[in-house]
Amino acid sequence: MVWHLNLYTMGLNLNECSIRLFIRLRLMRLNARVEQNKEVTILNSQIENNFKYHPTKDGQPQTYENIRNKAKEFAYIGTGCILGECFNR
Repeated sequence: MVWHLNLYTMGLNLNECSIRLFIRLRLMRLNARVEQNKEVTILNSQIENNFKYHPTKDGQPQTYENIRNKAKEFAYIGTGCILGECFNR
């Protein structure tokens, strides 16, 4: 393996057990990088999907219009409460 050559060319005097441990740790590190790359790929695909245009389905525009109107009404009520007019309505 390449790691054997690297260890020997570095002038390290390692026994077989140490070399096996080194290789095992190196493989664990490489596997961790592979898993991290998979997670990044999944996150990137989720980001792409979240910011992709999705055409509306039947009834969605009216539903979201109702949600926006209720949110606006709630915002006005909240603003009134902050100004001390909460109980005057």
